Amino acid sequence: MSELEQFIQLLDDQLGPNQIVSYNTISATCLLFYEMVLTFPDELRYVWRGPVVLVPTIDILLVVRVYALYDRNKWIGLILLLFWLAETATVVGLAGSGFGPTKAAANNPLPGILPGCFPIDPFSGSNIIKGGIVAIVCQGVYFGLAMYKMARQIREFRMGTMTPLLKTFFRRAD
Repeated sequence: MSELEQFIQLLDDQLGPNQIVSYNTISATCLLFYEMVLTFPDELRYVWRGPVVLVPTIDILLVVRVYALYDRNKWIGLILLLFWLAETATVVGLAGSGFGPTKAAANNPLPGILPGCFPIDPFSGSNIIKGGIVAIVCQGVYFGLAMYKMARQIREFRMGTMTPLLKTFFRRAD
């Protein structure tokens, strides 16, 4: 084999998988677009007209409630805001982590049977665990602040200094 043939073979070996990736990307995008066009009326009917449950809204309500427990203290508000922003930024940042690099036939579970692209490392850096840890820490801070305030209020209640409004507030906290 001449040097030119070796170079052409090497070039084909290197660029061949990239062509498969391009074909797979285009075909998957077309299939996704086709599916979205077909199911859009059903999506409008069943998803967007149904009851909307927004986890961030519930999270904001929890933060506002804890903030109110501390009589709108600026420092507590700042701490709560920073934790909420950290939690939200982590969720948004990790939402796109599934769109990482792919490589043709890399990590193929069934080589020779399943052609195409597969994530190089779908759990790179354990993003699922990172997101869970951030959420648990933030929710733990909210819960801990609420429990600390409740413990102080129970202590005041035993001494008879809790106001009726706070009694109602803690009674309805469940």
